[in-house]
Amino acid sequence: MDEATMERIFEPFFTTKAVNKGTGLGLSVVHGIIKSFRGEIVVESLVGKGTSFKIYLPLVDEKSEKREAKSAHAKGHGTILLVDDEQAALKVMSLMITKLGFNVDALNSPQQALEEFRRQPEQFDLLITDLTMPEMTGFELAEEIHKTDPKLPIIMISGYGKNVHDLSTINRVGITKTLNKPVQMVQIASAIHEVLPVTLDPTP
Repeated sequence: MDEATMERIFEPFFTTKAVNKGTGLGLSVVHGIIKSFRGEIVVESLVGKGTSFKIYLPLVDEKSEKREAKSAHAKGHGTILLVDDEQAALKVMSLMITKLGFNVDALNSPQQALEEFRRQPEQFDLLITDLTMPEMTGFELAEEIHKTDPKLPIIMISGYGKNVHDLSTINRVGITKTLNKPVQMVQIASAIHEVLPVTLDPTP
């Protein structure tokens, strides 16, 4: 594979096959499973030579696993403003957050989200936004919302295989936590638990 292809191989629906010959979901699913176990997948490829995948998984820590399981069943209260231009991602994230006990205002337009927040900033307890979007980036949206309410916690979600390394910008726009796609239930529960008060669900 060339570099351009390697950068996209874990994206859902990306495929180099002809129409109706592949969905592009295989590697995306594998990537999601490995990340959900806090693992890493390393790809090495040379055009005309071949490709190798190396998967690294952490040793099992039973106490840590139990803590994460509990965080996934934590129930919260409040309203979260969720912004992502991809409808599929927006729907999945909305379902996960709703299961955690929060109300969700899900929008696929950062401009619309900004306007709604400015109309009633007291309604929201947390902003969760994608990084790469049309109209404005997640950084730009976070910056404008941070100006209105500097105390509002913000979780930034970056795209497949991309990391948010600009710490100066993160601090300036009030980003509290960063996550990478694809986001699993345990990850989003843990992230929200870090920035918002939650209570444990007594259901086993």
